[in-house]
Amino acid sequence: LKGPSGDFPKGKRGEDRLIISSSPLRQLLCLKYIFLLGYKSGCLERTCLNNLSKEEYKKLAAAFIQTEGCLSSHYTRNRKKKLPRFEFIVKDESLAEDCIFVLKKLKFNPSFYKRENLFKVGIYNSKEVIRLLHLTGHYFLNRNKIDHLRKICTNGIEI
Repeated sequence: LKGPSGDFPKGKRGEDRLIISSSPLRQLLCLKYIFLLGYKSGCLERTCLNNLSKEEYKKLAAAFIQTEGCLSSHYTRNRKKKLPRFEFIVKDESLAEDCIFVLKKLKFNPSFYKRENLFKVGIYNSKEVIRLLHLTGHYFLNRNKIDHLRKICTNGIEI
């Protein structure tokens, strides 16, 4: 599992990576040792996110946006403007609940939808999405999502 230098392989951003590419090994770890791998297992437990600083909540919100988060746009009813929206769609309810908790700590009012085994957290008010991006934007490792949203939305809407 470790590289030639005795440590774990590094990811693109310098983080340690543990990759288990063997399907039989994954099944053994999962079935015999109850070592569940991946967020799609539906068995993640809620993270204790109480008593964090506002900066830490901003960093977590940025992480939710960058991983499974989707920044997209939608037209207004009269189809004159394109406005931003944020959605976070996962297969694990506890991960969705963590996202809701973090957004509420930052004074947002996220929507929550459950459909079969998918859990969706969303912010559809364009002013709230813009405020979310202003709060979390400087914690992004890659600003491609924000830059794309700025291009497709009407007049850049001050993102």
